[in-house]
Amino acid sequence: MTATTQSEVEPGLKRGALSILDDVVIAVSSTAPAYSIGTTLAALALAVGLGGPGAIWVGFLPSTGIAIALSSSGVPPPSRAPSTT
Repeated sequence: MTATTQSEVEPGLKRGALSILDDVVIAVSSTAPAYSIGTTLAALALAVGLGGPGAIWVGFLPSTGIAIALSSSGVPPPSRAPSTT
């Protein structure tokens, strides 16, 4: 047996590593979020009429105001990871 080096290993997925079932699961999991958003928004619009978009705006406007205020304040954003030093 010979040892393979880093330069001999090809990047990517090995041929035949995924079965048809694996391919179907990946395809469904990729399209399901967009499908669920589309059907949910349609059901929301049918159920509440103009109240649904109004509720989305009520949540969107304060968030946008906070984002604009923080970006113009000049304060650096908080660290995404705790300091270990």
